[in-house]
Amino acid sequence: MNEPLSSTIENDSSPRATNGEAHEYHFSFLDLPVSMQWLLMISAGVSPDANAVSTPLWPHCDVDYLEYDGVSADTDALPFLSTAIWGKHKAVCDSEAVRHGFTEGRDPISLRLFDGRVFTMSHDTLLDEPVSFSRLRIPRARALYTNDGSLFIATERGFYAQGSNSCGQLGLGQTTAIVDSPSRVSFPDAPEVAELEASRLLFERHAVIEHVFLHADMTIIQTSVGLFGAGSNANGQLGVGDEACVNTFRPIRLPPPQPGAPFMPTAFPTATIFTRTGADGRVLRYVTGRNRTGQLGLGHTDPVTTPARVPGEWAGVHPCSGFTLFLRDGRLFTSGQPRQLKSLAGVHDSVDPTPVPLTDRVREAYAQDPFIAVVTDKPGFTVYSTNPRTGDTFVWESSQRLQLVTAHQKKQNWWFEADQGWFGLGTNRDGRLGLGGPGMVWKPTPVSVMQSNFDDSKPVDPLRTPADPR
Repeated sequence: MNEPLSSTIENDSSPRATNGEAHEYHFSFLDLPVSMQWLLMISAGVSPDANAVSTPLWPHCDVDYLEYDGVSADTDALPFLSTAIWGKHKAVCDSEAVRHGFTEGRDPISLRLFDGRVFTMSHDTLLDEPVSFSRLRIPRARALYTNDGSLFIATERGFYAQGSNSCGQLGLGQTTAIVDSPSRVSFPDAPEVAELEASRLLFERHAVIEHVFLHADMTIIQTSVGLFGAGSNANGQLGVGDEACVNTFRPIRLPPPQPGAPFMPTAFPTATIFTRTGADGRVLRYVTGRNRTGQLGLGHTDPVTTPARVPGEWAGVHPCSGFTLFLRDGRLFTSGQPRQLKSLAGVHDSVDPTPVPLTDRVREAYAQDPFIAVVTDKPGFTVYSTNPRTGDTFVWESSQRLQLVTAHQKKQNWWFEADQGWFGLGTNRDGRLGLGGPGMVWKPTPVSVMQSNFDDSKPVDPLRTPADPR
């Protein structure tokens, strides 16, 4: 079939066909109901039970065509299916389902959710083209959640996980580095979730998991009976009551539900903040994680393995490994050991939030070890950084407007986008920052050529004064 799906209608009784005229109507395969599309694809040779089929003809057909080149129907239909799912099928594809790179050292894998069926398309990284097509053998899926190589799938019959699992973040009761195929997640240490799942009808169990929050090597799931966590917990950042590795989902020890919005977790490398807005509009924050220098601002240096209430009301709170930044009413506060700011008179170690002596009102602040970037009412921005090996501190000021800060945390690279170009800071081994010269850069330096690392970096969210019109 080398022609597009179309229909030629000749009907003198039709109000649109008069005087014997013939009207031709064209429609796309993608305009058909999803169920009909699936039936047509099965008739074209795509078995609903197919698990791995080679697709060497990709991408020899347009998404509006079912095209055959004289070989078997299934190998020709699969490129079409893949193109439709990958490209123009916005109505039935969940954008959250598209990510790359299950694991380092393997070809990248793209994921698509099509009418409850989950497909993968692996790539040849040398040829930069898809090479194989697979369907995951799981019940009908309703949602995909994926980040840093870990995949969670909410299906009508339960919760499944696959991918990176070095810290037990899949919640499968093991710490196998890679889980190659989807595995059913049970909840032996979270009986509330197990009971909730058992109370659902067989085809409604996807509704048990309301959302999945993924951060590097830890996972938090949201349900109607609370938050539950699994994965990295060396600093107590999961809030489950200890610092042991957690390979099955365990309840996070937050206060019981109150009127208002549910708790929303924000994970940082060594701590997690849980935020909720009460019925009265007040924002409450609880924090758990590393507190060896008193950096959580709780007034002590004791371990914090269950969420503790952050005292005071803040526009934003951002924990780092040795300090925390707090922002309120245009003023910046710190707790812990803010080495980056030691060049400012009056800055000292503290277990409580202490004001940073800045004369101008703070509009935005970015906190990422080993730097703090501050934007005030004064034009430009200032970066305070420190060399952790020598303890040397640097203050770098720019009159340009700061537009974006991005980070590749695992490789310790940071970039600042200003009006007139980019600046790099951090590890520069093999020119990772796009700079020649030293292997480490501890104050922002102009970048002339952006490297591939930048493509994998992620924006850093700032603390921002609410009154800021931006």
